Amino acid sequence: GVRGRPAVFTREDILVAAKLAFSKEGYANVTLDDLAALLNTGKGTLYYHSNKKVDLLIAISTKTVENNTYELRKIASVNASPEARFILAMRALMMGVLSDQPASKVYFENESDLPPKFRVNLRRLLREIQQVFEDIITEGVAQGVFQGEPRILAKHVLSICAWPYRWFSPEGQMSLDEFINSAVNFALAGIRWVTDKSGMSPTFLQEAEGVLAQYAKGIMTAEETRAT
Repeated sequence: GVRGRPAVFTREDILVAAKLAFSKEGYANVTLDDLAALLNTGKGTLYYHSNKKVDLLIAISTKTVENNTYELRKIASVNASPEARFILAMRALMMGVLSDQPASKVYFENESDLPPKFRVNLRRLLREIQQVFEDIITEGVAQGVFQGEPRILAKHVLSICAWPYRWFSPEGQMSLDEFINSAVNFALAGIRWVTDKSGMSPTFLQEAEGVLAQYAKGIMTAEETRAT
């Protein structure tokens, strides 16, 4: 800020600082005084926005899970093949987890520190995400394009989507998009009938890309979505 004037921070500024500090140092090891020092501001400014550390954890965790749930809800309503919807859903969830790895780490590694009411609510949203995958896979099994027990397969897929927050690096061998595509190919090869282990076929990949393009242009009509 301007010399002589106290630094002014919004609640979002504080949440970003808390997210990075919790992710790097560990939630249990960071105090509100530490955050005030990190932001080079007085404790009064910090306490004005949040006087409890757990409130910051709640806000970071809630935003992370709610954003992912929102994206999966949209995909659940799309009128497309199970393969295309599976691609869209897995891409969206992995992008949500990996596009903000510090936030994902803060939630996954500190969920037990959330107050019970918030912990229960966020777990309910995670079950909703799992249900989206279960429904897609169930439809695919019914159509003879997927094989296996949908609930178990959905749990496998969620593990593939979530766990890389611990180790994926965008500066590594693959870009984020390349990494997500490789994971989707891996998952598709695992749930398709043994006669088809090709991953994202051009047909279904094109269909998924077409759905994304419609969303981007804002021309997806009510008739093109499933009834909720």
